Amino acid sequence: MAAGQDMGMMLCDGEIDALISPQPRKSMLARPDGYRRLFPDVHTEEVRYYKKYGFFPIMHVVVLKRELADRLPELPRELLHTFERAKKLAFGYYDDSNYSLLVDGRTLYEQQLRDFGNDPWPNGFKANRKNLEQFVGYSYDQRLIPAPFPVEELFHPSTHDT
Repeated sequence: MAAGQDMGMMLCDGEIDALISPQPRKSMLARPDGYRRLFPDVHTEEVRYYKKYGFFPIMHVVVLKRELADRLPELPRELLHTFERAKKLAFGYYDDSNYSLLVDGRTLYEQQLRDFGNDPWPNGFKANRKNLEQFVGYSYDQRLIPAPFPVEELFHPSTHDT
């Protein structure tokens, strides 16, 4: 892709066949006829996946240099606790029905609670073990890694009990 090119426009113009993105890129919104979603009913597919596997796929990870974690072994745990406190604060806003500017914001939030429980993206190693093992399995199946490995190898030992 050349510098300055926009992947969303490349898709709409037929220069690329597909794009993986959690939502349409901003540039694509003006051209809704230029693309389609892989699954016509995204929500139904998300719920099906969650019910089949028991987790919602990981979207983000926090990375810390191992040398820093080894020097400050309390840091990985404290980062996890900090992110958990921030997430609780953010989720707390949904208790205020006036928080969202979306007409159906509260209804959609209640639907999410019914479909995915109180926290579709839990923090911590134990809560994400199955998700991580699935990720390693996908990586091996797609030949991105030469062999599967224990997911503990991805995390500092101080976080294994989180």
